[in-house]
Amino acid sequence: MSTVSQVSSSEASSSLKSLPVRFEPEFHAVPQDLVDDPRWVTWRLEESKDGKATKVPYRPNGQTRADKTAPAARGRFSECCSTAAATGDGVGFVLGDGWVGVDFDRVLVDGKPSADFLHAIEPMKDIGAYAEVSPSGTGVKFFIRTDGGAVADAAAQVTGKRNQESHKIRVARDGFKEAQFFHGGGYFTGTGNPWSEWRGKRFDDATDAIAQVLHRVHAMKFRKARPAEPPIRL
Repeated sequence: MSTVSQVSSSEASSSLKSLPVRFEPEFHAVPQDLVDDPRWVTWRLEESKDGKATKVPYRPNGQTRADKTAPAARGRFSECCSTAAATGDGVGFVLGDGWVGVDFDRVLVDGKPSADFLHAIEPMKDIGAYAEVSPSGTGVKFFIRTDGGAVADAAAQVTGKRNQESHKIRVARDGFKEAQFFHGGGYFTGTGNPWSEWRGKRFDDATDAIAQVLHRVHAMKFRKARPAEPPIRL
């Protein structure tokens, strides 16, 4: 199991605020479907204009920043891991071209999933996906192989917003801050720390399941009470 440690001041500028948690990666857990796709980049913590820590994508060799939309700026998983091992940077995966990502923020409390989070992802319990704990240690990211265009249409129907790279739905509850659905690009920072309660393995079409999750998350945004049904066990 990966271990968790705080980023020290020597690893980033002392002016960075609220540095995220980092994991010592064990990338052997990453599914071969992801490993074989040359959509990998590295990333490092840098200070944004407002003084916050931000995760900036870099090319596989770690030398220059990566344009996520440029295939030439991506590379092999093995090269990114080698760079990360030598520099202490992270490894990330560029979404798009059939790869969809769902990022759930602040849904783990002391490492345990909240009831609202479990309710939201219940429709996905049987689909194939890879789920990792986020660098913060409180979120979960799902890497899913499915039709991004169909997910974009479903997200537009739920939110009323179109022509976006992703759709974010803010829930603002204890145990569930928000969920963001990436269907047209973007990238995920990797931790190599798989979410242990997720048992999905194979990759298959998940459009219908994601659409149901979208509806559930959107409904939570307007409900003060928790779901009436008990949380499911994965």
